[in-house]
Amino acid sequence: MSNPLEKYFSARYTPDGDMQKDPGPVVTISREFGCPAKIISDLLANQLNELQEHKTEQDTWQVISKEILDDSARELKTEGSKIEYVFNYEKKSLIDEFLESLSAKYYHSDWKIRDTIKNVIRGFGVNGHSIIIGRAAAQINRDIEKSLHIRLVARFDWRVNNFANSHNITPKEAVKKIKELDENREKLIKAFATEGNCIQCYDVYFSTEYLTNEQIVSSIVQLMQLKKLI
Repeated sequence: MSNPLEKYFSARYTPDGDMQKDPGPVVTISREFGCPAKIISDLLANQLNELQEHKTEQDTWQVISKEILDDSARELKTEGSKIEYVFNYEKKSLIDEFLESLSAKYYHSDWKIRDTIKNVIRGFGVNGHSIIIGRAAAQINRDIEKSLHIRLVARFDWRVNNFANSHNITPKEAVKKIKELDENREKLIKAFATEGNCIQCYDVYFSTEYLTNEQIVSSIVQLMQLKKLI
C-alpha cells in the first residue's frame, strides 16, 4: 500500500474497537471461486461513495482484501509472505516450526497468526465503511448489527468457463484450480467460524451466472438502505 493508504487503514484498525464505538456498517462478500467478487466490490464501493454527499475520510467506503494480510503482518512484525500460507490453509511441518523458531527474531505459532488475522478482520468490521472480500469475514462479523453478508454463487461449469477465459488457461486446468481453492476456502471458513461453516451467516445469495454485476450491486445497495446501513 502507499503511505497515505497505510496511515488510513492503520488509523481505522483498532483491535478493541468493539468497546470504543457502535460497530459497522460493514459488508462482507464471500464467493465460490470463479465468481467476480473483486469487480462487484469495486462497483459497490464506487456507488456507495457517490451516494454520500458530505463524506469524510472515515466515511469513505473501502474494499478490503489484501489489506488484511498487510495489517496482520504489520501487527506481527513480519512479512506478508511469511503468513500467507494461512489463507491457503497450509500448515507448517514440525521441522519448519522448529527451524523458524530458532532463526526468526519474531516467531509466531499458527494459533497466534490466525488469532491476529481474526482480530484484524474484526477491526475492519467494527470500524465500519468496509467491504470485506472473503477471509471468513461473514463468520467473524456476523454479530455486528449494522452489517450485510453476501454470498456469490454460480454453477460449477459456468465458473470453470469464466475462470478459464479470464485467465487464459484450459478448462481442465480451471477445474483443478477451482476444486482446490473451493476446498481450501471451506476449510478456512471452518477454521475461523465459531459455529461450523455457518451457512446461515449469509443474509443473501446472488447468482453471478444469471445476474449482471450491475444488477447485483443495485440489489445490495437497496438492501443496505432497507437495513439503514446507508
